[in-house]
Amino acid sequence: MIVVILKWISQVLIVIGGITGLLSEAYKTDPSTGKRSLTRVGWVTVTTLLLGFLLFVSTDIKERRENAERDVAQKQQISSLQEIVKGQNEQISLSKGIVASQQEQLSISKQLDESQQQQLLLSKGLTEAQKKQLSLSGSLVESQRKQLTISGSLIEEQKRQIQQLDKISLDRDLTGVEVSFKPSTEHWRKIEAAYEKITLKSSLDFSYTPYFRLSTMTAEKFGDHWRISFTPVVRPLGTLLIPSVVTNRPDGQAFEDVLRAALIYLSINWGDGLEAQLSAGRNYPTYISVSRRAIIFTLHPPDIRLSLSVLNDNPRITFKGWNYPSSIRVRSLDRGVAFDQTIDANWKEDNDMNWEEVLPSVSGPHQLKIIFRNISP
Repeated sequence: MIVVILKWISQVLIVIGGITGLLSEAYKTDPSTGKRSLTRVGWVTVTTLLLGFLLFVSTDIKERRENAERDVAQKQQISSLQEIVKGQNEQISLSKGIVASQQEQLSISKQLDESQQQQLLLSKGLTEAQKKQLSLSGSLVESQRKQLTISGSLIEEQKRQIQQLDKISLDRDLTGVEVSFKPSTEHWRKIEAAYEKITLKSSLDFSYTPYFRLSTMTAEKFGDHWRISFTPVVRPLGTLLIPSVVTNRPDGQAFEDVLRAALIYLSINWGDGLEAQLSAGRNYPTYISVSRRAIIFTLHPPDIRLSLSVLNDNPRITFKGWNYPSSIRVRSLDRGVAFDQTIDANWKEDNDMNWEEVLPSVSGPHQLKIIFRNISP
């Protein structure tokens, strides 16, 4: 909570500094010397901007560290629970073996009892020793029945403990999900048009522009800029390696136009209402992959906070958009949760849209086929 408050304070300081710089003179000129110096307003503007930036950087670093520690703790918890479940399963197997052995002993004892009763009918005179032996056999059968009942109760208790462990394993968030689709011909033309405006060249004045569309571009967000990398391009003259760039440098700024061209307006509703929105210039995912075959958006916390218990209770997904794309693939990146589905959108008019929404079409809800690897069948 403190990190969120500090982050908001940093944004407020930056806004105050920007507004102050716009509305007031930040510097004054000495008529005698012609030198310019900062006014009091200028110093206030510079100070608020620097304080806002430093607060933003510190809170962003702390938030990333906390997210990393939370992910490590969740992975350790999953591993520990899997070991406990494995031990419980071994105990159940051993108990089933004991029950089978006792059932076999019970069957033999019954056969012995029947044989002795037949001897009783055939014999006119039973000795006292034979009567005692018959009584002991009956007691043995009764004792074995009690042991069988106790073993059954033990198995039921172990099943109950495993079910309780399964509930504990769902008390966490999904670690990641991919949302992807194949761009249409018109959409890809817009992306190619953005690529053609980039003039990235090598030290030998070799232009990489014609090869961008043949490669897969991957963008990873770092604060207010992106790190861009490309897959190698195979040519008859040899494999071409396109250098990585960052968008906070002059030679990389134009790649943000490619990302804007790749992004679409898409709202994703999970389960009982958790929403994730994707739109150019506002809600970018942390990872974006762009190629002619597929555009992939990768969402990790804090871009998405989806509880596994919510996903287990209501495994559905609904999309809202502009009748595009025609099909959408959703794939889990969580080791404990498996789903990978390509969904035919079948867009239709959203009759429940209110005046605040700008996405007129809806697809779904669609049922997700999910396997929780820590849940007993």
